[in-house]
Amino acid sequence: MIRIKQTVFAGKPWKNVRPLRMADEQAVSLRIDPDRRHQTMLGFGAAFTEAACYTFYQAPPLIRHRIMRMYFSSHGLRYRLGRLAINSCDFSLDSYTYVQEGDPDLRTFSLDREEQYVIPTIKWALRESEGLSFLASPWSPPAYMKSNHNMKMGGKLLPRYQGLWADYIAKYLHEMRSRDIPIEYLTVQNEPEAIQTWESCGYTGEEEGRFIGEHLIPSLKKAGLDQTKILIWDHNRDQIVTRALATFGLEDAKNASWGLAYHWYVSDEHENLTKVHELYPDKHLLFTEGCVEYRGADVSKADKNELWSHGEMYGRHMINDFNNFTEGWIDWNFLLNEMGGPNHARNYCEAPLMYDRKKKRLIVNPSYYYIGHFSRFVDVGARRLERELSDHEKLYAASFMNPNGTIVTVIQNEGIARTLAYDCAGRRVPIKIPSHSITTLIDTNKPRRK
Repeated sequence: MIRIKQTVFAGKPWKNVRPLRMADEQAVSLRIDPDRRHQTMLGFGAAFTEAACYTFYQAPPLIRHRIMRMYFSSHGLRYRLGRLAINSCDFSLDSYTYVQEGDPDLRTFSLDREEQYVIPTIKWALRESEGLSFLASPWSPPAYMKSNHNMKMGGKLLPRYQGLWADYIAKYLHEMRSRDIPIEYLTVQNEPEAIQTWESCGYTGEEEGRFIGEHLIPSLKKAGLDQTKILIWDHNRDQIVTRALATFGLEDAKNASWGLAYHWYVSDEHENLTKVHELYPDKHLLFTEGCVEYRGADVSKADKNELWSHGEMYGRHMINDFNNFTEGWIDWNFLLNEMGGPNHARNYCEAPLMYDRKKKRLIVNPSYYYIGHFSRFVDVGARRLERELSDHEKLYAASFMNPNGTIVTVIQNEGIARTLAYDCAGRRVPIKIPSHSITTLIDTNKPRRK
């Protein structure tokens, strides 16, 4: 049996439709090969920034319960991944660290700031979900550890503080674990080639590699955290190949790194991910940040066509990334207010769910439903399948085999309406694919498993 979930532009999300009867008309062909299996899926998720968690607690209890169910429950998006900021980021209420300025031995280290909004939100999500795995990323060390004595505007980690900063990161992981929030994944630095007006810090590929081998690994081992999976880069796709070559040119860094993290800004060069996979087939690829950057306008007054195009951008990026060996997908803020904040750098963005403080209501953007076409049906442990699409004119598709053998195929059509001939294991079924739609096929006719 094939079940079909379909969202059409401005239409009802996840509408059930039926397969067509086979006709002689010319159709686009989508052929799935269930015997050619690629990367294993880790799941989907979003970031628990201070801005997101603060906004969450501005909402009344009924809306908070609804948000948790919509994201983390088995009836919602089934999120299984979460990203955390070590120290503040632009989506914090202001800049902060966990130590007093100039502390030479971390005696003042405290997570009291995170206990206000972030940790309680995480604990709630853990109770609602079937389990969450966390990734942590630093935006900047404390100002006294940096060349520009400022958490913002780039700068470099001073050599004399590299060991202390590595101990600081390990201490954060240890303190979160003591609160029953184990962090499985760690990136070395968020966007290490960006000089931002908010928290940022620069590393070359070689500098990142040396920091991993000479400081981070020893600190993690000393703290009993050597099972933490380290990811390099955590920046855009455009330079990911160059960065991999530079950082993995250092053998210690290559051996210690689990994989590469990346973002979607600037570049649509999804093929760079396959290039990295071909160079380093034992390394993993994880998408760790993406959003629609905003101008601080009230999203409740935004043009609906534009919002739906944002949803299409999500679907297109996800399909293309998965077809190029990405294993997991972490959205940016899980929640923001109606202005796309709070953000102490006025770097406002959109989120799939936004809380309108004026009208006391939840805004559900189209991107929420586009993510759901993947996360609601592709299970953790699914394998991406080889697929062949006869027409790529504004048509995108990715297929997966869940651990139970069910095959899930997501198809996004940004062009004219057409009929698609779905062909898997010798069965051919025609499906109507409307213009500007995203469709998920759930094929429960399980082929023979290897």
